[in-house]
Amino acid sequence: MPIKVLIAAAIVSHMAPAAGAGASVADFEGRWKDDSRNLVLDISKCAGGWCGVEVTGENTCGRAALRIEERPSRGGRLVGRLELAAETQPYSVSADLHQGQQGLRMTLKGQSGDKFEPWRRTYPFMAALVRVGNAQCRLDAKVS
Repeated sequence: MPIKVLIAAAIVSHMAPAAGAGASVADFEGRWKDDSRNLVLDISKCAGGWCGVEVTGENTCGRAALRIEERPSRGGRLVGRLELAAETQPYSVSADLHQGQQGLRMTLKGQSGDKFEPWRRTYPFMAALVRVGNAQCRLDAKVS
């Protein structure tokens, strides 16, 4: 295959929208888990886009760790910020959905800084999350 075709295919696949074939932006809602990072996020709609509440221990709702929103200028990609620990520099991240044989998967990738850079070759933060259920922890949860 000619090198120009390979380069064009790589560019097009990198510019694919956040929701892959068979998935929509609404599919971001739910509980997502990455066993390799011991990371569980409950993602739901919130003001300005989507928020991910960290789930700790025995299904305890923690703090808001993820905030992402759709950016048309980024090819429909959802981008935002991920803060894994208090008092640490957050990651600027991109979130993409993929429908596979094992079900719906989300890829989070990012780097330190204020702006997500989609043309990087490598990212300091990479997580592959699997949807494991419905979101129970919400940023706008009622207290009464």
